[in-house]
Amino acid sequence: MRSKINQKSKIKNFLLLIPFLFIGCKNDTDNTVTKNKSNVSTIQKCTFKAADTPSLRKIRFDQFEDLLDINNDILYIYTFFSIDCQPCIRQMACYEQIYQELKTDNKVQLVYVNLDSSKDMQSKVLPFVRKKGLSGQVLSLDIARREMIYNFIDEDWRGQLPATLFVDNSAETWMFYEKAFNYDELKAVIQPLLTFKNLM
Repeated sequence: MRSKINQKSKIKNFLLLIPFLFIGCKNDTDNTVTKNKSNVSTIQKCTFKAADTPSLRKIRFDQFEDLLDINNDILYIYTFFSIDCQPCIRQMACYEQIYQELKTDNKVQLVYVNLDSSKDMQSKVLPFVRKKGLSGQVLSLDIARREMIYNFIDEDWRGQLPATLFVDNSAETWMFYEKAFNYDELKAVIQPLLTFKNLM
């Protein structure tokens, strides 16, 4: 198993200058009011073309560990969500828009990881995925204790959502963020990672 600490430190200095604002994307169907008034002006709408046949796959924790170990020169974006997490849902349009812009290069793979109870997969999660028309792969993590995944991803993560993990084992990249991203912030993370890959 790789050393996550070493992977984080490899590119830590490379990305220290990237600024982040702790806000989320607002899609066209969202009518909620942002509580932090000072950040309202930086919220941007994102749009995407819905997939015709969105998929949902239930996997075990050990299978998810195997996915995180894949070494194939692709940047994987794992965004963790619950259907009750409104910031998670609001930012999905931005993830989809960027994914559709970048996926033609075959260097980026978007994966949604649902953390709702496995008993809700058919009754709640699958209808949600179909309604949204998500083009990224959607995984439903079948796990008895959520702390297992929290501790595995980042020892400081206590389950706050939204959360996103960027993994590219060929470039020794393992970056984790507990925040909502807007389009510009997400692009500001991804572009340096892809540039770093191309320089290797």
